Amino acid sequence: MKKIPVEAITDGMILSRDVCGPTGNVLLTKNINLTPALGRRLKNWGIPH
Repeated sequence: MKKIPVEAITDGMILSRDVCGPTGNVLLTKNINLTPALGRRLKNWGIPH
């Protein structure tokens, strides 16, 4: 699986697996269409890539 910095997220990218926060809660589910706005939200949540 390729990890990319959240700053590199572009419209139309598909998330390949769930993204979980530090306590294990699911923040985003796999197969979601990513947007730069979601990338900024991930960065705010402390998810670097």
